[in-house]
Amino acid sequence: NYGVGAWNSGTDGGAFDSFLANGLFRLTATSTNRSYRLESSTNDFVVNENVSVTTLSEPQTVTYGDIAFTVWRQDNTLQGKFMQISTGTVLAGGAQVKLNTANATGKFVVKTDSGKAAILWENGVDIYIAFRDLTAANFPAIGSEIKVATRPNTSGGLGLAMGGGGKAIAVWSTVATSTVLFTTTTYHTVYGRNFQGDVAGTSGTGFGVALISGVGMTCVLNADSDGGNTAFIAVGYGVDSNIVNGYTFDFATGTKQAGPVNLSGTTGAANVTSVAVNATAGKAFVVWRRSDTTAVARVYDLTTNAALGPNAFGIAGNTSAISINAMTGYGLLAFSSTKNTGIYLRVVDLSDGLLEYTTTLQLDTSKTATSRKPGGLYLVSGNIIALWEHQE
Repeated sequence: NYGVGAWNSGTDGGAFDSFLANGLFRLTATSTNRSYRLESSTNDFVVNENVSVTTLSEPQTVTYGDIAFTVWRQDNTLQGKFMQISTGTVLAGGAQVKLNTANATGKFVVKTDSGKAAILWENGVDIYIAFRDLTAANFPAIGSEIKVATRPNTSGGLGLAMGGGGKAIAVWSTVATSTVLFTTTTYHTVYGRNFQGDVAGTSGTGFGVALISGVGMTCVLNADSDGGNTAFIAVGYGVDSNIVNGYTFDFATGTKQAGPVNLSGTTGAANVTSVAVNATAGKAFVVWRRSDTTAVARVYDLTTNAALGPNAFGIAGNTSAISINAMTGYGLLAFSSTKNTGIYLRVVDLSDGLLEYTTTLQLDTSKTATSRKPGGLYLVSGNIIALWEHQE
């Protein structure tokens, strides 16, 4: 709010029926008889160009320099668009383009490193990956899309990490069951496969990450990298318990460097329902949400392959959705609350893996909302910018 003499709670999304209904609000300084008006630096612009769309997913955006690459699923098609961040204009050759040949029917993930972008998606029981060059004119495909694996069924997690100069490691899991004497055991197998996105999208061989089994066993996964030569994979699982382990693999060879390294320490009776990972400058910020709505965090050192701090620590209870980002030495976490639909912020110091502040900051100030969902988090010159979705 630098340079603004007053602020209206409507600016965070409250009271939609009146907020900006008659245009942008003015701030009048009676002592100087001057009037100020708050305006955006650029106009809104439409990213997608849909016609007769049945299903439209939420978009995912990655950046390289001044280029923003946005990907979304439109029915069974993955669409992409390349924009210039500083101007908000479509770049030459960056108009909406179809990214896949094999249908996209489920989850998809987009990551970038060293000017290369990877798109990983599900097509029924099959998993595919494709690469784009963000440094070349018209942002061409790098090689052809590759079938990563075929699952026995459509169940399982999906993750992607990029690093090592444009290389990628795809991570996925399969689910199977076996019943003996009326007892059904669930088996989760986590796999990985490395790809040389910097060399025409060529692929390496697949490798195993973890095998987990038990009666009623659940399993979730995620992956990321700080852009170095190591991919970090987090796997959360349990049967009325919550265990999260970390693994590291070499991008070039697919060789395991470490793992499993326990991140969760002493666990309670709730399952892990989701796990988020974001890595920067040799540290991986890992946050998982349990079925009792508690969010728990831990920092992993990618150089020493060790978890920092004496143990995992609770970020907050009563969480419904979380969003994280790791940058310039800090892990940022925003979450929505099941108690009042509020949006809250917490900050973790990545150097020691401990909370930077003991307090939790509530970001929203408006009273009325049927739901809120956290979005992007950014740390710029010591200031945190937080975005969230507001519905009423």
